[in-house]
Amino acid sequence: SVLADAIAKGYHTDTALTLEAMRATAEMDVFGLGEYQESGFLSIEDESESVSKTLEYAYDDACIAWTAERLGNLGMMNSYKQRASAYRSLIDPESGFVRPRTNGDFLSPYAPQEVNNHFTEANAYQYSFSPVHDIEGWMEVLTNFRAARESWNSLPRKKQAMIVKSRHDVLEDLLDELFTAPSETTGRAQADITGLIGQYAHGNEPSHHIAYLYNATNNPGKTSYWVNEILNSQYQNAPDGLSGNEDCGQMSAWYVMASMGLYPLVPGQPHYQLSTPKWDAIHLELDSGKSLDIAAKGTGPYLSSYNLGEEVLAHKQKRYVTHQKLLEGGTWDVERGTDEGLWKITQRYTTSLNNPTPPAPIIRVNRTFSGETPVEIIPTGSYDLWRYDRYENVKWKKDRKGRERMGTAFDNGFVTAITPHFGYGNHIAKAVFTKRDDNYSARWIQGTPTAQYTAGGAGAAVDGIEGDTDWRKGHWIGIQGEDAVLEISLEKPKSVHSISVGVLKDIRAWIALPNNVAVEVRYQDEEEWTALGSVNFEYRALFEEEPVRLSLPYETNSSIPVSKIRIHFENAGELMFWHPGAGYPSYFFVDEVTLE
Repeated sequence: SVLADAIAKGYHTDTALTLEAMRATAEMDVFGLGEYQESGFLSIEDESESVSKTLEYAYDDACIAWTAERLGNLGMMNSYKQRASAYRSLIDPESGFVRPRTNGDFLSPYAPQEVNNHFTEANAYQYSFSPVHDIEGWMEVLTNFRAARESWNSLPRKKQAMIVKSRHDVLEDLLDELFTAPSETTGRAQADITGLIGQYAHGNEPSHHIAYLYNATNNPGKTSYWVNEILNSQYQNAPDGLSGNEDCGQMSAWYVMASMGLYPLVPGQPHYQLSTPKWDAIHLELDSGKSLDIAAKGTGPYLSSYNLGEEVLAHKQKRYVTHQKLLEGGTWDVERGTDEGLWKITQRYTTSLNNPTPPAPIIRVNRTFSGETPVEIIPTGSYDLWRYDRYENVKWKKDRKGRERMGTAFDNGFVTAITPHFGYGNHIAKAVFTKRDDNYSARWIQGTPTAQYTAGGAGAAVDGIEGDTDWRKGHWIGIQGEDAVLEISLEKPKSVHSISVGVLKDIRAWIALPNNVAVEVRYQDEEEWTALGSVNFEYRALFEEEPVRLSLPYETNSSIPVSKIRIHFENAGELMFWHPGAGYPSYFFVDEVTLE
């Protein structure tokens, strides 16, 4: 966005080479970009922090599209505008907030206040307001989802038209919910989430632009109201007067811009949002050699009028000023007041990709199953045109409209589905499923998994889904500061010639190897347990090394059926002196236990 912003504002650069560098970076196969390009968005299985990365990649793609448009490369512009629609497949049809996708569906359970590994140092509340590059398209999706929830399609056409005209209210409602929600967060403790007003977190950068989005709604006065509230409550004249980490000057830069009543809501576009200046007089010396004076009169948090040196009727007044207008200098006169007066009828701010790519449909299927399991393709919102794209080992049946939207999976396989929009790319939902031996179950008879790392229960250790070295994707069971014993019971004893236990080490993330992993089995018709051996890591459990996933093998007497297995994990203890978390208890992570 820095490069796109410089070009948009006319700063000298080798524009063709800059555009090529932007494109080359966006098409690398790192940090999930390959999967993002293939599917149109990221799921949990593709990359950790999948929601944050999808949203940030989408905005980056919009910046490339705008730059390509300015340089006359319309082919690249169209391609990247399509990519920039990625955010749409992460909007939850029920809440309107972004929600992680997993195996074709949305993650469940879900709470927008939860801090977890699918977001970067934030939660769904704080990342849901990222699509600033496509405000019109974003509101269209939100309106579509609300229409589906409230059955608007059954209403008379005139009523439908009235609702569509009020789509700006849908965004305003979402913003209101953010600022008035309870401030408590759940999930992982996150030191970066500070300066909370509702769930707006001024101490963390993903929130910084959000108040200015009211300029895109029917109530722009709320921009000035909340900006004024943030200026007065989140900054103090004290050594610790900032409500969050300064992070290269971002907290101070926000204060400077906001207190002048100018803010770049959408870097990459040469626009500054207007709000109420904090100061009565502002004087800027400009690079153009000219100067700009902003004179503000009156009291109150609202903008009543904003005169940029030319007479403009209120309903034609824009809620932003261009970079070029700022460089022209002059004198601007501002009226502050206790209400917004005619400012309410000024022109809403907007951005648009002009790209109607719809969100991916939902695929609902059990990730692992025994026997058979149902498969269903569900449209998102009112986007009821969809089809499966490819599949394996599914028997489909037609509904009353002749659509094959429900079926039965009978073996290992997959389904991909799209909401087709011809002439544009499609977002692809993907689900895989595995048929497993349902002959065994698992439970913890000692130790308690940490709430963030239960993987859905002890059964995750034997569900056939192997956790990735990037543990933030999920599927790992994590236990902190205590020893533990996992017991696996076989409903019908069977011959087992080997057992493998998957463990992980990522010491920077406090995940150590267990000091010791010992396995014992109980053979059929025997009361005593037979030890298979142990693997000791005491010499390396807490020492620094690159993240590694290990599969620990144990041999059994395959001539005698096994009825139960116990795996004993000895926690490595406190983190060492050199570690940033020195003295705190370490974790161990386990997944997958495989019986051969």
